[in-house]
Amino acid sequence: MDREYADLTPPDVSDRPWKAARSKPQIREIFQRYEWSFTAMDKLQDHDLREAERRAQEGLKGFVRTHNFPRFALAEVYGELRRSDRVAENLRAALEAPEPALESSLRLAALHERANRPRDAMQVLEAARPKFADHPRMWPDLIRIYRRVGRAADASQLQLRCQVEFPDFKKLCDEGALRPG
Repeated sequence: MDREYADLTPPDVSDRPWKAARSKPQIREIFQRYEWSFTAMDKLQDHDLREAERRAQEGLKGFVRTHNFPRFALAEVYGELRRSDRVAENLRAALEAPEPALESSLRLAALHERANRPRDAMQVLEAARPKFADHPRMWPDLIRIYRRVGRAADASQLQLRCQVEFPDFKKLCDEGALRPG
């Protein structure tokens, strides 16, 4: 590569495009809303639930009301407040976000599983498989849920695939298959 590009001088690095983007009102609002959501998570860690809820709700306004992270942050706060209906509502909305996150699927599936709705948990994880390129992080939960709903063959097949394709996940898949929901 040096041979082809040795005589070229690299372009000047400039922060002007970044500053121009950040100066737009919509972008400033998005940054502010995400800041509210991140501080809500910090307040959650500090066990200040009232302030965490206030900040998470404030973070979920304007342009980001359909984004994954602000919804996820509010779901986490409601989880600590033991309001499972609100948790499920916000996790479902997070999954409909333009850029959903795997963590939202895992949390919603766990919520269904704890409520003794393994078929709903299975549906959430199966819907997440194509969205997240069948990420092996969801396999331990999926193996366990498959066994709970009577799909032992699918569970065994996924567990074997986990052992062969992702040896680093083998222990997690084995434990996931044994761990109760």
